Amino acid sequence: FAALFKNQIEEKEIPASDRVRKWNKYKSAAVRNLTLSGSVATGKTQVFRSALNNITYRDVSSFGKTQLDSSYAHDIVFESAASFASVQMSKSLCTGLRWSSMFALAQGALSGSLLGDLSVGGSVDTQYTKLKNTIIRDVVVGGSITSNAAKFFGSTLVSVSGKSLRMSKTVFKDSLADSISVEGGLSLSNSVLKRSAVQSIAVGRDVRAMNLWAKAVEVAGVKVGGGLYGNGIKLLQSTVQKLAVSGQSYVEGLRLKKVKVDGATFGGSVSLVKPKLSGVLMDGVTFEGAVSIARGSLSQVGLSRSVIGNEFKASAGALSQLSLTDTTIAADAKLVIGQSSIKLMTVSDLKVDGTARLEKVTMRKPVFREVDVSGQFRIAGSKLVSAVLSGISSSGDGAVRFSGSTFVGGSISNSSLSGAMVSFVGASLSKTRFSNVVFDGETDFSDSVLSGVVFESVTFKGTSVFEGARLTGCIFERVVFEKSILAKHSRLRRTKFVDTTFADDDGFQHYERR
Repeated sequence: FAALFKNQIEEKEIPASDRVRKWNKYKSAAVRNLTLSGSVATGKTQVFRSALNNITYRDVSSFGKTQLDSSYAHDIVFESAASFASVQMSKSLCTGLRWSSMFALAQGALSGSLLGDLSVGGSVDTQYTKLKNTIIRDVVVGGSITSNAAKFFGSTLVSVSGKSLRMSKTVFKDSLADSISVEGGLSLSNSVLKRSAVQSIAVGRDVRAMNLWAKAVEVAGVKVGGGLYGNGIKLLQSTVQKLAVSGQSYVEGLRLKKVKVDGATFGGSVSLVKPKLSGVLMDGVTFEGAVSIARGSLSQVGLSRSVIGNEFKASAGALSQLSLTDTTIAADAKLVIGQSSIKLMTVSDLKVDGTARLEKVTMRKPVFREVDVSGQFRIAGSKLVSAVLSGISSSGDGAVRFSGSTFVGGSISNSSLSGAMVSFVGASLSKTRFSNVVFDGETDFSDSVLSGVVFESVTFKGTSVFEGARLTGCIFERVVFEKSILAKHSRLRRTKFVDTTFADDDGFQHYERR
């Protein structure tokens, strides 16, 4: 382009004309240093292997079908509004274009071209634009940006800013959007993203996405000053890194499959209605506001190295193969799962400073390992089948409660519970094994039903309450009761005590033998 411009500008210079022709054709030409006053209207303009430089349009300009092929345009200034019916650009370079007012494009097709250092004082409105292997960079828009039915194939958008951005029916494939800054809100609807990257996006206000389908997309460094709202979003085989949403988020019908979220902060509340998540891993996520997941389906979903700072609630859902790892429930925060069916849930390295509560939940083969409770850990009115609880610890005012729950099989082992209380009040335990467990505080099995339960190498350092409990076919082996047992109205049947030490000679003195 530089050689073309240098060779042609002095040899074939076209002077300004008092009358603008309806049909313009430039071939191997150079046009420079023109100032056009008055309204300009053109029909079809063809520019082939030509150079345009330092051209100013002072008044309203309207262009028909404009074609640039292997051409160069630089320092073009539109001091008033300019509209283009159609622009076709191939292997061309356009830099230093300035629109003092608005810019409108009804239809465009750009291929193998570069547009850079563009400035629009007003708004931008583009319709039915197709870009292939094209780069658009360094664009500053003083007003809003509206794009309808734009298609990007192997193209790049870099360093674009505007007051607001609204895109609908957009196709973005094998492309890159980088360093996009929007002062107001961003709206994206009925659009498709595939094998693309979206990074370093800053939005001052709300982001709204409707009917968005994305696959194999990398999203990184997105900051939203307002809230995140969506409906019908589907994200597949993608990654999301360093996402920050300051306001509240509400998304209905969210679909995530094989998605990894690495480093995200939600400053406001998060509400997901009827989500479907499969193969989703969330690492380093902080929820500062309340989280609600209603009527969802979650499968192979993991949350690790994360912080729950408010209330996290999931209810009325079908959940399977969930994992919660190296996560903290902050003081005064709550994790609540209710009225759900959970299959193969794994919880490890969980720190409960606030409250973790599971209510009316059916869990099959859940695993709880290394859970540190200084707040409240409660599983109430639930059913646990083949549950494994290992390395459970409580301290200070921490309380562990399984009131009214049913245990079928499973085990509780290698745990030290020195908090305020451990409660199995009204619980039903069948063929469950306690081994290498120390109960430092009060342990309450009041009104519980124990069948085929084995206590092996268990120490009760605090008061043990078995009042109204029914024990059938249970075994106490190498068990130590350091304080008296309260067992009034309890019933024992086929229960054995092997190498068991009582604080006094009374043992279960108040039980009713059957």
